[in-house]
Amino acid sequence: MTTSTTVGRFPVHSALDGDFCLPQVAAELAADATGSGARHMPDLASALLAATAWRLPFTTPPDIPASDLTPGHAPPTGDDVRLLHAFETSALWRPPVAEAVAGLTPTEAITWLRLAEHWLAVHANSGDARFLNAACKLFGAAWIRLTSGNAAAGGDPQLRTQAVVVAGLLQQATHHLVQQLRNHALTKEDPGSSTWALTRPATGRRGGRIAVLHGHGSAGAMRFLHMARQHGVPIAHVVSFTPGHGAGHTAAESAYASAWYPPADDSIAPPPPPAAGFTPVEVHGWDATAQALTAAAADLVVLVGMPIVPEPVLAAARIGFINAHNGSLPDYRGMDAVGWALINGDPVVCTLHLAATQVDAGAVLASAVVPATPLASLKDRVKQLQLELLLQAAQHVTSTGQLPPATAQPADGARQFYRLHPHLKRTLDQSPYGATEGRPT
Repeated sequence: MTTSTTVGRFPVHSALDGDFCLPQVAAELAADATGSGARHMPDLASALLAATAWRLPFTTPPDIPASDLTPGHAPPTGDDVRLLHAFETSALWRPPVAEAVAGLTPTEAITWLRLAEHWLAVHANSGDARFLNAACKLFGAAWIRLTSGNAAAGGDPQLRTQAVVVAGLLQQATHHLVQQLRNHALTKEDPGSSTWALTRPATGRRGGRIAVLHGHGSAGAMRFLHMARQHGVPIAHVVSFTPGHGAGHTAAESAYASAWYPPADDSIAPPPPPAAGFTPVEVHGWDATAQALTAAAADLVVLVGMPIVPEPVLAAARIGFINAHNGSLPDYRGMDAVGWALINGDPVVCTLHLAATQVDAGAVLASAVVPATPLASLKDRVKQLQLELLLQAAQHVTSTGQLPPATAQPADGARQFYRLHPHLKRTLDQSPYGATEGRPT
């Protein structure tokens, strides 16, 4: 694994994360630099989508004539969005990236860099940073091939020329993002109000049986169980989930191992107290999870630190499963919602919703804004609010036997966000949001 001298929370692990250090890239490619503006290649996403280019090996689409390269306005097309989703949800970006892209030939790497160039044009003209993020991943994969020691790849002049173009465009896009983050007002939070008044209802009505399903080792689950005991919410069953064989885990040293938050002051968030009195049932895989929850006869299942739950498991509760997402729904479905909201200059919002088999697509029960400052406590405040939303929903079910009214999300048109590339995480760390002492001057 190759690690640069970059300092900070996210060292550059090239082979592990498909990562790169732009100054080092620029220095290595300086002799080849000619300068170029981003080109919009209107048919490229459609051609690659048809060729299933995110699978290796893939068929490289025919060259697009230079006369068909249209500079200027380049909004994302439907095929751009579909291809983005296909790339981002493929196994290619799961560390170690070098192993996943080991079969990438120079010709294929050139095609990926042309797609990166096109998506950088889409980002420049639409402001949709998801395409900048994907361009970083595409460039990182191609950079692995260029620096792998393979003479055929590293010496390919067309590949190096295309890498020069994309590296220059990434520098421009990064500079623009840095300026954009500096100009964001940290006071932009919308005070708003919750979509549901989270107050404990009167007792005396039929109660519900509450179970908790959490990822093995979840600190948030321990804190939730402690809060439930403090507030008199009876938890009938606790299930600790471990993925089945072959599910895989992200290496701890990978920048993809956890979501981005501003650097935290560890003294603000003490370790969660032990959840005394709760003995979890430990399960491995989804079949055992469904069996354990069915045996528990749960009315409501509270999810803490869990991946997407499949339909057979979701059928194991009378009322349903609830989850708290660290982003506004339906606007910020998916990964790294806090980082993406700050990149876009939007408020940080936590949303309580019913779990569904699609990512963050279940009906919304409540939402609340989390002020961005003080930055050092943002991570803990987001996680605490998520637990409070879950707790108050459990209180409601305990008292009434049912959840309050929910608002369905749109069936289509909602954006999904994906894991932030380490380069963008470092860019956030170097922005005012990476400051460790309150509001920047």
